[in-house]
Amino acid sequence: MDLLMEILASLALLAFVILTIYAMISLKALVRLMNDSQNSLSRITSDINQLKDKLVVSLNNLDRASVEIEEKVNKLEHHLDTILSAADPFINLSKLVYQKVAPPITTTAFLISGVSKAVTTFVSVLSKSKK
Repeated sequence: MDLLMEILASLALLAFVILTIYAMISLKALVRLMNDSQNSLSRITSDINQLKDKLVVSLNNLDRASVEIEEKVNKLEHHLDTILSAADPFINLSKLVYQKVAPPITTTAFLISGVSKAVTTFVSVLSKSKK
């Protein structure tokens, strides 16, 4: 029975050694995985920091560009107001000229049209009577 106990103890010891070797291999793989994860996280952190820095620069450029655009739009609006205010007298003058010139021209056009119809009718009547 002592021999059986020694065999069982040897098998248990062998199983313990095998489990210990397996645990060491697993721990080594776990350490490698943790190192890889740490390196990946370091690269990701570095990339995010670079992205943040570039984003800050881009946002500052966007802020400056929007301020410049706003200033240019304000200047353009001022110049446009100046041009429109300079054109107002010409617009008013053209309306006044139209109001003064349009009625006599319309009356003259009606008169010419009436005379033309009268002449056409007279010529038509004369040509019928000669036949």
